[in-house]
Amino acid sequence: MKNRLKIHKYIFRFDTILNWVIGLGLVILNVDALIMENPPVIQGWVYRVLGIIYLAFAAWQTYNAKNTSAPGTLRFAFWMVVIPVLFMGWALIAFHSDLKPTIRILLWLAEFYMVLLSGWYGNLYQNQQTV
Repeated sequence: MKNRLKIHKYIFRFDTILNWVIGLGLVILNVDALIMENPPVIQGWVYRVLGIIYLAFAAWQTYNAKNTSAPGTLRFAFWMVVIPVLFMGWALIAFHSDLKPTIRILLWLAEFYMVLLSGWYGNLYQNQQTV
């Protein structure tokens, strides 16, 4: 378990950096034009709101960087991955034909990463509860 917690710190740090980058990208860039075949499909404010949510979560992760394996931290991180997985899965299905082909592949890979990440957080949380 101790080795998994050591690995977890790196995963948590990588995910924190990734969330900062994604959040800033969603806020700053014209995402619709980058990912959609025939923009505009989704209003720009939707991407900005999503970006702010990503930035808020990244700030929370940064604040909790020294406490990554606490049960409360793991539980919150789990839900902050599961909820976007559900919305992103729906969006990938709903906007399938509107997405550029390469972007569609990248977003499905991101969805897969997030499913694995939620499993990681959930598993660590369950193991923390039994220790």
